[in-house]
Amino acid sequence: MTAPIVVIGAGGRVGSLVCHALIAAGLPVRALVRSRDRAQAVPAEAALTVAPDPPLQATACVDARSVVCCVPAEVATALLAALP
Repeated sequence: MTAPIVVIGAGGRVGSLVCHALIAAGLPVRALVRSRDRAQAVPAEAALTVAPDPPLQATACVDARSVVCCVPAEVATALLAALP
């Protein structure tokens, strides 16, 4: 199986559009959101990961083919700092 593309901020306006586009292209998507409330915008075809803090978010990125970041810089900075 092909490694997924992780979309950080998949529950937001831009992130959900990115998820839809990747899925339409036939690519596997792991949608990463910080809370269940944000998960409503995630397409059903995406594998959903709810991770409220940067260490859990970093874990969701470990085996990814690539990562698309759709969150503000201050959120992304904390996530990048938590990566191994």
